[in-house]
Parts: sequence; C-alpha cells; structure tokens
Amino acid sequence: MTTVNKSDENQCVNTTDRTITLINGSTLVCYPKAEQPDSIQEDNLKLDTTEEFLRISKGKSFQKVWEERDIKERQELKFFLDHAFYFYKNADRILKDSRMFLSPVPVRSGLAYSGTSGFNHPTLGIYLEWWIYGKGDITHDQEGNDALIFYIAGSPFSGANSCSCVYPDGKTAVIHHSSFSTVYSGFAAINRRYTEAKQRYEAYTLQEVWEILSATEQSEESKLATQLMIQAGKAAAMIDTLNEKIVRLNSYNDDLYKRLEQVCIKLYHEELETFREEYKRTKQEVDNEFTALMEQRRELKSQLKKGVLDNVTYAKLLHPLDQERYSLERQLCAFLDENIKRLTENGDLTRHIIEHYIYN
Repeated sequence: MTTVNKSDENQCVNTTDRTITLINGSTLVCYPKAEQPDSIQEDNLKLDTTEEFLRISKGKSFQKVWEERDIKERQELKFFLDHAFYFYKNADRILKDSRMFLSPVPVRSGLAYSGTSGFNHPTLGIYLEWWIYGKGDITHDQEGNDALIFYIAGSPFSGANSCSCVYPDGKTAVIHHSSFSTVYSGFAAINRRYTEAKQRYEAYTLQEVWEILSATEQSEESKLATQLMIQAGKAAAMIDTLNEKIVRLNSYNDDLYKRLEQVCIKLYHEELETFREEYKRTKQEVDNEFTALMEQRRELKSQLKKGVLDNVTYAKLLHPLDQERYSLERQLCAFLDENIKRLTENGDLTRHIIEHYIYN
C-alpha cells in the first residue's frame, strides 16, 4: 500500500517502492531506517504554545538564536554554512541520492504565533529545491550579491521579518524581505512535502555528504546540469511571479474600469436613461412588427401544407416578408450605432458602458 505525506497535496512518498519523488519529477530510491516509526508526526502549521517565536517579531536575530543552541548543534550549523555554496553548486549530485537529499540541516526557522511548525527538521535537499525552485530572490542579498537565505523568522500578519543569509565565504547577515509571505510559505511547503520521508528513511550527515562529494571531483556534465537546473528553476519561478503579477494587475484593472463605469454613469445618467427609454421603445416597436411578420409566415406555411399554395407561389410571397424582417433588424442596429456614436463623441463613455447600461 502506498502512503503519502498527508500534510502536502503532492504524493511524493511511496513506501511500497521505498521511493520519493522530487519536485523536478525524478524518483529516488530510499533506504528504510532499522526502526520504523509507529506513526508519522505531522508538521502542519499550528499555534505555538511556547511563545518562543513571538520574540522574532520583536527583532530577535539569528545570531541570538544560534548562541542559545548547544555546542554540537552550533558546530553542525557552522559546517552547513561554511559549505552551503559548495552544496548548492553540487545540487545535481545531491538530488540524485536520497541519503544526501535527506541529510538533516540544524536550522530552526519559525513564525510568530505558529513557531517552528511547518519548518521542523529541514534537509539539505529541501534547501536545494527551495533555492532552485523557490519564488522570490532567495539566492541574493538586497544589494544583489550572491547570498543564500537559510533562516526564516517573522510575522505572517505584519510581514515584519528578520531572516538571515550566508555568503560564499560562510559569513552571515540579516536580511529583510518585502514579500515575506512568499519566502516562508514556499519553504514550508517544500519542507512539509518530505515530512514522512524524513522519519522513515536513512540519511547521511552533512559531513558525510561533503566527504562523498569531495572524494570525487564533480564532472563537467554535472556542473552543467546544476547550472541548467538553477537557471531553469529561476526562470520557472520568475514566470510564476510574472503570472501572479499579471493576475493582480488584471484584477486591479477590472476594478478601475468598474469605478470608471460607475463615474461615467453618474455623470451622464440623464443622457443614458433617455437613450435607454428610446431604445426600449424602438425595440418594442420592432418586436411587434417581427411578431406580425412571423404570424404571416406561419399562415403561408399553413396554406402550403393544405395545398392552397404551391412551392413557387409560397417562395414568392415569403421573400418580401424575409426582406422586411432583415430591414427591421438593420434599422434597429443603425438606431443603436448612431446613438452610441453620438454619446461616445465626448470621449468619456464607451460602447461597452452604454450597452451594459441599456441591456441591464
């Protein structure tokens, strides 16, 4: 039976085949831990009862958070930061090995009110997928320098945040994101995607990953594959961002047009109301004549069926009725066009506004 990480709609964990499916669609064979969990601990967003991350919204920096961790964890974190760009440049190799992908990263990000939920136990592969496929600029600092965002902290309500980035030399700095929701939601979604895999399958330590990678020089093909992967990921993220902007702009444009329509209707209400009444009256007259013509057509049809008229005579009598019907249609269209042209000459009203008004 296939089980799926219930906290994410993406079905990425297959316990029958012992595989995980990455964001790029590739499948990695996994190696079950000797002791399997009785149940999977979910990592969904929930209220933080410790109130630890409430301090983040009050400016608690990553440096302060780091200083509060034990020595072993600080050493592991320093190793990750010192080699973050090395791992990033070797993404192609890491994303082909489940034990490298699932290598734990000792970073504890979190949000005010929900704490670390959704951010628990991130892995090396999760960071790589986020840096490659995540939305927003999470691989540069605010001056455009190469910098990988690795620590997320802030308020999902106010948007105030105090994140951290690491530079190629391993130094870190505080960074603030104007679009904080994109940053934290993107990372949390990828992290939750592998909640079950992190609990079921074996993983190397970061030290072991580095030793394996450094034991064999990265091939030119792998370097190129990583570069293409990063470029493709950023291009896809950029397209998604542009599409979202287009949707927002279209919505904004629609809202502006509705406001313009309301203003124009108020400004030209008398002229529009007069035209609508004239149009309704004219259309009613045309409809009445249509009804009379249709009655004449039905009568001719009846006489044809009874044998009173032959086909030739029927066609001759029907032709002028059709001509008159077409003439009435043209007259109504001409009446509508002439008056719309007159009302739009001032440049304020549009045909759409006028038609929307008289038809509704």
